Amino acid sequence: MAKLTIHDLLNRLQKFNPEKTADDIIMRNGQDFAVSMNRQQMIDGEDSKGNEIAPSYFSPTYSAFKNKLNPRPGLGTPDLRKTGRFQDLMKFIKKGKKYFITSIDQKTGMLVTKYGEDIFGLDKINSQSFRNKNDKDFCDEFAKVFK
Repeated sequence: MAKLTIHDLLNRLQKFNPEKTADDIIMRNGQDFAVSMNRQQMIDGEDSKGNEIAPSYFSPTYSAFKNKLNPRPGLGTPDLRKTGRFQDLMKFIKKGKKYFITSIDQKTGMLVTKYGEDIFGLDKINSQSFRNKNDKDFCDEFAKVFK
């Protein structure tokens, strides 16, 4: 393997775009990692603040039916999953300099109105896991400059 000269290293450093690299990593990990963690929170009946998704189901019959399908959130706590379409269509998006999780399903507006905007996003533990993954991936990309 050829040795890297200072000139080669400077050229590589000049070509490295930290902002674009960070954005690419966040977008990739957002769709692959953050959306998956947000789905799991919903399945567990939790919102992005770590609270139970509320309000609870009104009908005791429906609550019992949903609890048989998914007992994880507890009796009466919504998991925002019926057909799976709403969660399957969740996306990680960027608006300006901010990143968001949403769903492109037609029920999104109704569910946000009923359960609140906090159904989207990561709780503290998942947010930290997401940051750690992004930091590691960024460092890995930066290290490639020196190889």
